[in-house]
Amino acid sequence: MTIHSGDPVGSVPAQASRPDPARALPPPAPADPTPPGPQHRRRFSWRRWRRTRPFWGAVFIILGATEILLSVRAPLAVILHSGAMGMAAYLVPVVLMVTGFLLLFHPQQRTFYSIVAIVLALATWLTSNLGGFIVGMLFGIIGGSLAFAWAPRRPTTPPVATETPQETSETFAGTYPTVPIPRGHDTEAYPGPRPG
Repeated sequence: MTIHSGDPVGSVPAQASRPDPARALPPPAPADPTPPGPQHRRRFSWRRWRRTRPFWGAVFIILGATEILLSVRAPLAVILHSGAMGMAAYLVPVVLMVTGFLLLFHPQQRTFYSIVAIVLALATWLTSNLGGFIVGMLFGIIGGSLAFAWAPRRPTTPPVATETPQETSETFAGTYPTVPIPRGHDTEAYPGPRPG
């Protein structure tokens, strides 16, 4: 602010300098005219594929089955498998891993696969070194529970409501009392909805 000598002390000139709002804002960023590249399209298609199936449940099941198989192959002299139990120690985790892959590539039967995965994960407690030292069994149970609870996303757009003649008659029936009119009688004597 400037003080002129002819003016009283402390007075401000009529036209004070104010900042121009157009100059204070930064210029808008130019729009990127280039279309999204192949990397963006791949990421979008991967995200869309992942959301149409119980992805994280299947991942937990596969990780649990892998950990159980590794625990069976652990070089520990104390752990001994023989006969049918020795075969079940490998068979149960392999079937558990197959259910994880089926959840990824055939999600329509997710309820059945998730129940089978939970039962197999519990069975590894007896067949495969206490369920892969408990860690693999817990991963299988958590993955099966996630897959069982998963549901596909519903469409966000509401369906278009179409009015049918039955809906119209139900609407009138809730508003006015309807009485069937016998043939040959006067319509004035019977109250009810009238056309028009």
